[in-house]
Amino acid sequence: MAGPMSDRAGDGMTILRLPGLEQLGAATKLATEDDTSVAGGFLAVTVRPWHPMMRPYREAGEPGGSA
Repeated sequence: MAGPMSDRAGDGMTILRLPGLEQLGAATKLATEDDTSVAGGFLAVTVRPWHPMMRPYREAGEPGGSA
């Protein structure tokens, strides 16, 4: 998932689902070294681990759904 931030022009965010935290180093290298726009200084990137605390959406009437 990726897209622009609405409160600051030029800012954006990309969310990656990695198979495990051990893949964070490889993802960081891709974002900071292998992306020529970042490596060349045109764009800046910050890589942070994030563990979303969300539940899957369920329709009303489904187990766990809203009434």
